[in-house]
Amino acid sequence: MIVKIWAQGSKSKSLCITFPKKFCEKLGLEKGSYVMVILEDDKMILKPLKINDQ
Repeated sequence: MIVKIWAQGSKSKSLCITFPKKFCEKLGLEKGSYVMVILEDDKMILKPLKINDQ
């Protein structure tokens, strides 16, 4: 799997990751979704987040 990672802005501490479409479909993610990325030992855990716009 190939992913693209880039910084959101020059002063931002967050990174953006683009996953392949089929991978996102398996996770039930839509375009513009937020995902928490947790690194544990040699594993990467992805947890979809629900962001409420207020």
